Amino acid sequence: MTLKLPKIVKLKLPFFSSSKGSGEEAAFQPDFDPAQDFESDEDRKPTGFRKWLPWGGVALAYLGVAAVAGGTVYYLSTHADDIQSEMMALRPKLVVQPLPGGPPVPAGDAGQEMAGDAHASSTDQGGDSHGEGDNHQEMASQETAPPTPELQPDSNQILQPQPDPNLVEETPLGPLPKIAADGRQPWRVYARMFNSLDKRPKVAIVVTDLGLNQALSEEAIGLPGAMTLGFASYAGGLSDWIDKARTGGHEVLLTLPMEPYDYPRSDPGPYALMTSYDAAENMKKLNWVLTRATGYVGLINFEGTRFSGNVELLTPVLTQLAARGLLYVDNGAAPLSMTRDVARDTDAPAVVADLVLDNPPDRASIVGQLARLETIARAKGVAVGVVHPFPASLNRLRVWSRELAAKGIALIPVSGVVAGGYRKNAQGSG
Repeated sequence: MTLKLPKIVKLKLPFFSSSKGSGEEAAFQPDFDPAQDFESDEDRKPTGFRKWLPWGGVALAYLGVAAVAGGTVYYLSTHADDIQSEMMALRPKLVVQPLPGGPPVPAGDAGQEMAGDAHASSTDQGGDSHGEGDNHQEMASQETAPPTPELQPDSNQILQPQPDPNLVEETPLGPLPKIAADGRQPWRVYARMFNSLDKRPKVAIVVTDLGLNQALSEEAIGLPGAMTLGFASYAGGLSDWIDKARTGGHEVLLTLPMEPYDYPRSDPGPYALMTSYDAAENMKKLNWVLTRATGYVGLINFEGTRFSGNVELLTPVLTQLAARGLLYVDNGAAPLSMTRDVARDTDAPAVVADLVLDNPPDRASIVGQLARLETIARAKGVAVGVVHPFPASLNRLRVWSRELAAKGIALIPVSGVVAGGYRKNAQGSG
C-alpha cells in the first residue's frame, strides 16, 4: 500500500514571499517594485471621497444659483406693489400750462394746493393767528388766476424768498427771527401754500431729524413738497439744507433739543433745554437754536419726554416762540407732554402730532400706522404724523402719498393745520 501525504500548501503573503538559500533561514523579500506599482495609471485614479469631491462642488454651485433665483422671485412677489408704484413714478409726466387769456385748466384733487396763509398779506396785521379769515381773503384775491395743474411738480411752487430782512433781528449771537413791523410773522411768510377751502380730510406729515445723513436727507427732499421737513439744529451746512428743501417746495422746521426721561443715557446735546436749568439759561439755549439759520417756520422737539412735561419751564419757551412769530410742533412721543395746555393758555401757535409712524421702523408697522393716521383724519378732519429718516419710512411715504388722492385725503403742510383753523382738532388724538 502506498500512503499519499497531503500536499503542503504554500501561502504567499500579499507583499512578501519567502526564498530559501542553501542551509540558510528563509528571508523575506518584497514581492513588488514600488517605483513601478505606484506609477501605474490605475493607482492615479481618485477613489472614495476624492472621487465624488468635484461633483459635490458642482452641486453646491447649482444650489447657490437656485437660492439666488428663489430669493429674487420671492422679493419680487412680496414687493410687487412697491415696485409697480416706483416704476409708475418714473414714467414721464405731462405738465399742462394754461395759455394767457385762455380758460383755466381744471385741477385734480391730489395736486391742488392753492394759496392759504403762506404768503401773508396785509390782512394778517392784528388778525387772529389761528383763524380762517386771512385764508379766505387771499383765496378770493386769486380767483381770477388759473389754478395750478395737478401734475405740476412740487418744486415749481415758489416759496417766499428768505431771509426777509424785515423778519430778522441781528444780534451778537446771530440772526434771530422776529415779527415784522407790519405784523407779518415768519411762520406764515415762510410756510408752504395750501388750499384752505378743500373740504376733504387732511393729513400733515413731518419728517424730522434730517441733515445728519446726506443720502437719506436728499431722499427726504425728493418727497412731495407738501410734507414738512425738520432739520437737526446740530447738523452741519444747515443753511444749505434749508435752501435745498425750500427749493424742493418744502417748508422747514428746526429741531429743539430737550431733556428726555433717560438722560444722561440719551443725551440730547450741549444746547438742550434741561429741567435742571432755570428759565434764563434755557432761553440762552433756545436762542442758540434760533440763530442757526433763517427761513424756517418753527421748531419741533428732539427728545424732551421729561422737559415737555414741565409746565413751568415749557411756558416761557412757547411764549418766546410766539413772540418771534414761530410755531411749535410737539412730535407726540411723550404721553405726559403739557404742550396742549401751555399752547391753550399762552395762545401760542402749536401742534401736537397724533402718531409717531415709524416706532418700530419696519414696513408692516409703518403701513399700519399710516392706516391709523387716515382713520384719525376722517374722524377729526385733520391728523398729523411724524417720521424719521429711516429707509423703510421714506420708501413707504413715497408710495403712500401717491394713493391719497384715490382715498379722498388731502396732504397739507403742518403750518396749514394751524393756519387753516384746525388747531383745536390737531392737538393730538388723546
